[in-house]
Amino acid sequence: MKTTVTAIAPVNIALIKYWGKEDEEKVIPYTGSLSLSVSELYTKTTITQTRHGFTFSLNGKRATKEDALKIKTFLKHFAEDHELENISIVSENTGPTASGVASSASGFAALAKAANVFFERNFSDQVLANITRLGSGSACRSLFSGLVVWEKSGEVYTIREDGFDLIMVFALLTHQKKSISSKQAMKNTVKSSPYYQTWVSKTTQDLVAMKHAIILKIFKALGNSPNHQP
Repeated sequence: MKTTVTAIAPVNIALIKYWGKEDEEKVIPYTGSLSLSVSELYTKTTITQTRHGFTFSLNGKRATKEDALKIKTFLKHFAEDHELENISIVSENTGPTASGVASSASGFAALAKAANVFFERNFSDQVLANITRLGSGSACRSLFSGLVVWEKSGEVYTIREDGFDLIMVFALLTHQKKSISSKQAMKNTVKSSPYYQTWVSKTTQDLVAMKHAIILKIFKALGNSPNHQP
């Protein structure tokens, strides 16, 4: 075990979105997804050995017992219970938190990267991705830079490192926390929307078309449906 480790992970914003889990426990999505990692917005997380029990703070504020327990439970993928007794975790988001800009994705990715080194597990990128998505599904994409694909099979990889020279613009209207979590919203959509299965079919087609456009670097094709692909 190290004395202190710091890791950074970017926010990732989906161009082809995952929405809904076929397997809630293993976090298996109904569809694959594709995102752009935004290096300007990120989470920085530091894990340090202490003598003061387990503590977790986010953006300068001590976390609630519920949030601290969630983080501690996630870290059990990297450590035994006794290894978690005296560590401090400090996280900072450069972007807004819990307001729809994927702070949970960058947060769990940074935590996983730091824990992988701190507890000297040395998991491969794919194993780390498998663990990270258990904290937040799309967090597995924040382990990678550029344009990133998360296949329904669980495989995660960068399809193009240079990001296709895309620029993403954010218009922040409020710092308020979302009224409903993405996790619950997904469950509601899968359960209640009569259009959900059609969306799954269409998104699967869109992902194939999007990967094709990126590989061939056809910028105009990025915004088109599969029926309009060259």
